[in-house]
Amino acid sequence: MLLLQNPSNLSREESWLRDAYSNIVSNLMIFATNPTSTFDSFSANFMGLDSIENSKHEYRALMEVTSYFWGSKGGRGALLEKVLASTGGASAANGIHLSKIPDWISLVKGVKEIREWKVTGSDPKLKFDLLNVIGDRLVFLEIKNRVDSGGTAAREEALAKKFLKLAEIIQNGVTVYTGDGVDMDIAQAFLSLGIKKLEMHAGFLFNVNGSEASIEDDR
Repeated sequence: MLLLQNPSNLSREESWLRDAYSNIVSNLMIFATNPTSTFDSFSANFMGLDSIENSKHEYRALMEVTSYFWGSKGGRGALLEKVLASTGGASAANGIHLSKIPDWISLVKGVKEIREWKVTGSDPKLKFDLLNVIGDRLVFLEIKNRVDSGGTAAREEALAKKFLKLAEIIQNGVTVYTGDGVDMDIAQAFLSLGIKKLEMHAGFLFNVNGSEASIEDDR
């Protein structure tokens, strides 16, 4: 129903959702009608496709459409990130790569000194859900829509592969940025932009029933 609406009549949040759902619908059409779309060999075996003798094409179409539909959350996670970033005002942003943080901080803090920032070959290519600059603090936030979003791998990604990885890089003084030709580690770069403290937070918003997540629900 959202896709049938005139985009000019939609709110900002509805436009974000419409873009996500249009992608889902277009992919569903491809999976349901394109005979060249195929499972990889592992998925085909796991889903029993290789053992089907009759109506294999119909079975494959059913599996492709339903698995894609149930596997996609309609961009809800991305929508929540955008909503939270918008409520944070001009000092907040979502989906920022580590390589872009100095440029973004400069913009947020209105740094008058123009500095050309680049990343060295040791760029770890980290990307964070939400960032916010509050005074001399840079706040990182990783959120999960539900307690079961992404399973245990999602928790490892936020903690070990992002927060602990970032802390390790800072602690070891690894050169990551080049500002106006001067090589800097993360601490040096952030301090030069007035950032003295880092905060890292991770959280889950909802339980499997859609109400507020709690530690007891998450067990």
